[in-house]
Amino acid sequence: MPDSPDRPVPEPPPAPSPGRPIEEPVPRPPAPEPLPEPLPGREPPPPPIQDPLPL
Repeated sequence: MPDSPDRPVPEPPPAPSPGRPIEEPVPRPPAPEPLPEPLPGREPPPPPIQDPLPL
């Protein structure tokens, strides 16, 4: 049966109450910044000295 033209339009779903926090997607953490390259003309720092493992 076709709807009559004078039939009331169904109301849209109620909006969330202002007291309820809107669930927003959690922002992705920023990517770690790459280590700065050594300036030209400067020697890279020596690698840390590691103690020999005990046998």
